[in-house]
Amino acid sequence: MKLPLIYGIVFLSLLSGLEGRAQETRETVFIAPGGLSVPGNTTRSYQVGGGIERLLERGFGASGDIAAVLPGAGRISNTSGLASLDLNYHFKGVHTEPFVAAGYSLLFRDFTANMFNFSGGINYWITQETGLRLEFRDSVGSPLNGPRVHYWAFRIGFNFR
Repeated sequence: MKLPLIYGIVFLSLLSGLEGRAQETRETVFIAPGGLSVPGNTTRSYQVGGGIERLLERGFGASGDIAAVLPGAGRISNTSGLASLDLNYHFKGVHTEPFVAAGYSLLFRDFTANMFNFSGGINYWITQETGLRLEFRDSVGSPLNGPRVHYWAFRIGFNFR
C-alpha cells in the first residue's frame, strides 16, 4: 500500500466518525503570496485555496486543504496544485488562537511529488463564527528526483465555523 493512501485513510477516519469527541469543524479560504525556492534561487509564486479542519479534544485537530500554486512570472499554464493533510495543535484563547501543524503534501500537475509540510500561525476570531487566519506554511520535497524544493507562502484568509 502506498504511503499517501495510508495518510488519506488515517485522515478521513479522524474527520469522520468522531462525533462524540468532536469539538468543532471549520472551513477556511486563503490567498498566499510566497515563493518557490531551490538552492541558490527563489522565484515568486502565489497560492489560492481552501480547506476544512476538525478540532478534536485538548486542542488537537486534523485538517486538509488544496491550493493552486500560480507562478509569479511566466505563463499561467505553469500552475500546479498542492493538496495537504495535516495534524495540528491549537493553543486556545478567547479571541486569539495560535496554532502549529505538520503533515503530508502532494504536489501535482503533469506529475506528482510527495512532500512534507509544516506551518504555524494565528486565528483571530472577529465574531463567534468568523475569524481572520494568518499562517506561514512551507512544503518541502524533491519533485521529479531533482533538488530539494520549498513551496512557501504567507497565507492570509478567513475561517468559518
